[in-house]
Amino acid sequence: MNPSNFEIQKTLNMKKHLLKTSFFLLLTVLGLACRKDVMNTEQQYVKKVLSEKSPDLAKRLEQLKKVFYQEGLDKKLIPNIDQKLVWEPDWKHPKVQTVNDSTSYVFFKLLAYVKQGSKLMEAKEVDAASYLMIKNEQDFYKALYRVKNGPGEIEVDLTHFSGRLLLNSLKNNQSFLLNYLNGKIVNDAKISLDKLGSSGGAGKIPTTAYWESYCRTEIKECTYVSNELINCMGAIYFGVVYSYDCRWPSAVCDVPFYLSNFAYREVCQNIWFPDPPSPGGGGGGGGVGGTDTSSEENDPDLKSDCGSWKYTPVGPNGNYQACGVSKIDLDYITTYTDTNGKLRVDYIYYKFNVPIFFEFPRIRSNGFVVSSTEAATISANLRDRAEKALEERLGYMANPGGTVIENAYLEILGGLLAPFGGRVSRNSNYGTVPISPLKKGLFGGGC
Repeated sequence: MNPSNFEIQKTLNMKKHLLKTSFFLLLTVLGLACRKDVMNTEQQYVKKVLSEKSPDLAKRLEQLKKVFYQEGLDKKLIPNIDQKLVWEPDWKHPKVQTVNDSTSYVFFKLLAYVKQGSKLMEAKEVDAASYLMIKNEQDFYKALYRVKNGPGEIEVDLTHFSGRLLLNSLKNNQSFLLNYLNGKIVNDAKISLDKLGSSGGAGKIPTTAYWESYCRTEIKECTYVSNELINCMGAIYFGVVYSYDCRWPSAVCDVPFYLSNFAYREVCQNIWFPDPPSPGGGGGGGGVGGTDTSSEENDPDLKSDCGSWKYTPVGPNGNYQACGVSKIDLDYITTYTDTNGKLRVDYIYYKFNVPIFFEFPRIRSNGFVVSSTEAATISANLRDRAEKALEERLGYMANPGGTVIENAYLEILGGLLAPFGGRVSRNSNYGTVPISPLKKGLFGGGC
């Protein structure tokens, strides 16, 4: 039986309807899938940039704390000379900051304590404030805000902060030094726009840190702790003092300080840190801050080449290392009043006629290992620093003569080496050891 025209037409209409319905459903599914992709993209973007308004803020902050301990970053805060100083992040009071809508910072104040037997005594930072700073939920830094040449305050106001922010990466040990004036970043790195353009086109800001090619290893970022409680001006506390150039602090109310921590740093010219934070987790900021890696005082003198120190194992079981350095020379400017009452400015130059001998333990009593390269780096840096200190001591008198210069210099150098376990003398205490002439260069080097 052949189907009628009516039945054929009815079948065709049903197929067309099913085809339209299927096409509509396909578009709906594709649309929902696309919408889901957009939503996922938006969710990923929101999750990438943490802010105080993030709905999962508490969960993500707890994850940062978990990562901090899982990756052993808490151990990076332990001092390398004396472990009495203890740092603890204040996890209960985070500060969240967003820069340029693309970079997040989380700040946790680092609370300082000093071990006294089984007790932890609260310590106060002088002219400084330390934080655990986390950038984009993955880069962990110890952030030290320091007021340069401050009045000795134990509370630092970060609202209108003027001074330096020292950032030390807890993962790769990279260091950045940023300058702030009245709460704003100061771009004082002397790099032309053409050089900047080489990182991303003319006039564009580079998206990664820029390193100049001239670098040298120096001892920097020293932390000093008071020998005992300071009882002064109505306040009782353990004092924690920083010196970027490791200048030993003066006693406070007759309480001296000891060295707790230091760092070996590759000091390079013009290092860039992208999208720097505002002080202490305040309001958002922008732009790129240039860092200043120069010393607190610019010294035109050449730097000692640490390759001049050829340390070799000596003593019982080779527990010590020693070497000699010859042709050590010193120069400084002295300003004084002569016998006629006239102001005189003289240039003093002196060279040792005999080698000077240096000694270091290879393993200190606290387990701190001093390799031959580290011993050479410390020796070269402190030799230069002792020369600066010599000028401060003798730079007010006429030429005092070789004996006075030698004795003063060796006393200063010995005092600088002692906290690191090192010694210096005119004679070798371990018989024959390698002796090399002192070499210098614009940027030191040699190790």
